[in-house]
Amino acid sequence: MKKIVPLLAAALLLTAVSAAIAQDASVQVAYYYKVRWGFQQEFERLFLKNHYPVLMEMKQRGRVQDVKLFRPTYHLKDDWTFLVVITYPS
Repeated sequence: MKKIVPLLAAALLLTAVSAAIAQDASVQVAYYYKVRWGFQQEFERLFLKNHYPVLMEMKQRGRVQDVKLFRPTYHLKDDWTFLVVITYPS
């Protein structure tokens, strides 16, 4: 019984600390898009027309902290042509 109480207290402390850390940490999710060759500009135009305003509305309401868009400058070895990184509050 004497050994169980300190272990239980340590477990409760770890749970409380991990919950506090989880509440403060934001989560970043990266969405990679692969666009068919020659249609990059059309995809970007449609994304900025249709999806970006929805993401900005979500940002105003507090459901999203930040939205970042990336387009590779040079030819990459990776298979993505458009990248969206969304930061969620938790």
